[in-house]
Amino acid sequence: MGNPIKAIWEVIRNVVVHRDYSLTGKDIKVAVYDDMIEITSHGLLLPSIDYAAMESRQSDARNKVIAPVFKRLGVIDQWGTG
Repeated sequence: MGNPIKAIWEVIRNVVVHRDYSLTGKDIKVAVYDDMIEITSHGLLLPSIDYAAMESRQSDARNKVIAPVFKRLGVIDQWGTG
């Protein structure tokens, strides 16, 4: 079994990097329940991402400023490995 804390941080990093910040009033939501954590970020996949090919781990950064800054800070290590 993987490390659940590491998995939660991975999801939070992804939701911040890939959030559609043009959607006002649509904040990231985190709900903690007894048996699960639910993280919601509104928005659609980028047009460059093929939903049918998601298993190929293709990646495209929505936020061309946030993603490289997170990478330089060591918050994320590379694209498309989550």
